[in-house]
Amino acid sequence: MTLLHHIEELRAELWNCNDGEECRRIEAELQAAEREKAALDEAFEAWLANPD
Repeated sequence: MTLLHHIEELRAELWNCNDGEECRRIEAELQAAEREKAALDEAFEAWLANPD
């Protein structure tokens, strides 16, 4: 599963979540995945700007 797919899956789970504790767990996992994606995007942009 790609990171982007994982994020979309977590968003869908959060949308359908009815349990407060479960929602908090999903939200924390979603935030971590989004931070990871942002870091990867930033590294890729930096590489594009200076591929050497």
